[in-house]
Amino acid sequence: MVCPSCRAENPPEHRFCEQCGTPRTRTSRSAR
Repeated sequence: MVCPSCRAENPPEHRFCEQCGTPRTRTSRSAR
């Protein structure tokens, strides 16, 4: 998964970017 902020490659199970710490955006289901 590519970080939208710094474009670093991250494993899909990570909830935050390991490079810059940006929270991963949810593209599947959103909480209701």
